[in-house]
Amino acid sequence: MVVLPLNYKLIRIYPDSDETLRYLNTLYDGSSPYELDFWQPPTHVGAIVDVTVAPSDAPIFVKDLESKKLNYVVVVNDLQQAIEGEKSSPGFYHPEADGYSYNKYNSLEDIHKELLRLRKEKPEMISLIDIGESHENRTLLVAKVRKCRQFNHRSIDNF
Repeated sequence: MVVLPLNYKLIRIYPDSDETLRYLNTLYDGSSPYELDFWQPPTHVGAIVDVTVAPSDAPIFVKDLESKKLNYVVVVNDLQQAIEGEKSSPGFYHPEADGYSYNKYNSLEDIHKELLRLRKEKPEMISLIDIGESHENRTLLVAKVRKCRQFNHRSIDNF
């Protein structure tokens, strides 16, 4: 588990113009005076951009967003506290408990295990496709689910 210092913020930015998009791409490309971690790159106007901001940079970064009239919202004030809260919630999967929960965040390793279990259980319906790697060089799998058709054909002789 990654432990963040307290008060790292998650800020969601809504780029509504090409100018805003250019500014966010400048920050994303490493020309940022702030300690930022983009959860996804800025791609186009209208696509949300989630950014983790270091506590020391958050106040000035927010002022910068406001001065540029960017639409944003602070989604999480303290990421570490939110993660700890998620882990202590009743729906959180604990390794000692049996099963996989679709009602909570799961690690990529657990997701892959669940996909493999499903494929083993229903090989006629589920195939797994390797779609490449994440930016962290981790294998990404997706499940292709086919409808399992049980044809109950009666021959003409049975009519």
